[in-house]
Amino acid sequence: MDTMCVEDSTLKKKLARVDERIVEIGGGTGLVRVNGELKKYRPYTTLLQTSFDRGGHSGDLCDMMSDLIGVGDCRRGIESFMADDLPQERRALLDFVFPDGTKSGNYNLAAITGRTKDPLRAIRTLSEIVDVKNSVVPISSKPSWLSAITTGGNGSKLRGEHLFDTLSSSDGSKKIRMMYLDPTVSINEEAAQALVNADKIIFCPGSWWGSIIANTLVDGFGKAINQSKAKIGLVTNLISNGRETPNYKASDFVLDILKYSKLKKTKLDAVFCNTGVIRKKIREKYAKENSFPVEIDDKLSKLVHQIFTGKYVEINKNHARHNDQVAIDIATWC
Repeated sequence: MDTMCVEDSTLKKKLARVDERIVEIGGGTGLVRVNGELKKYRPYTTLLQTSFDRGGHSGDLCDMMSDLIGVGDCRRGIESFMADDLPQERRALLDFVFPDGTKSGNYNLAAITGRTKDPLRAIRTLSEIVDVKNSVVPISSKPSWLSAITTGGNGSKLRGEHLFDTLSSSDGSKKIRMMYLDPTVSINEEAAQALVNADKIIFCPGSWWGSIIANTLVDGFGKAINQSKAKIGLVTNLISNGRETPNYKASDFVLDILKYSKLKKTKLDAVFCNTGVIRKKIREKYAKENSFPVEIDDKLSKLVHQIFTGKYVEINKNHARHNDQVAIDIATWC
């Protein structure tokens, strides 16, 4: 279904349905790109964010505070809802960058959590200060390590998302075989209720294992999503990742969602795939990392009810990013 042919009058009617409750699942840049546009049309949007990010500055904070969840993705989620005209002194509470590269929001979320012992309360407090009324919810309030068993040889165990960068094989033979959390943690009740009460649930693009699949690994995720009457959709990544998802086609992403979410459905309701052309210079840059544009393969039609395609790509600082069109298509999907 080429979404670019939708007539303007029909589009306006569909965009006018503002009462939909949408839950976006993910973390990092991919979710922020989708939410940045979707929030304009769907004010009742909740972000379920991964809470197991132990890379970079979030990881440093977790090392200092053993009971702290990864706060970086939750900070990005709050930022994505901030109004453009928010006074700079309040905006600085989230997006000021210190000389070591850490954003102020990471420190502030860690500080409030350290005092209250409640990451949800920390997120709500900071959200109120910057006039964000939407819910940003960590998938769990307990820290854990994203862990995996790999293929190739006898397989190896990885504990910590940062180690996924060590996955490497020229033919893509060494890859993730199984994902799990160590230790096991449960889904936040607020996150579970958001899933149950949603009209649409969207798995956003992003770091596949660390930002997307990680959310499905908490105890209770499968129960909550299966209790929901929501339509479930996936925005596939634009580019496969040579280490995490080597040679992935669109159907491979869908199969992972069906597997790890423990969905009783045998098909997703919709998938959103890019058919826009990525210029040669950018493709060559990604190819050096064994990463390639994600293709729509023959298996996909057997795994989803609706396939939406469009020119969803734009280039930002030599990186392929989703543009605003995919959010419009999510909003108008019915």
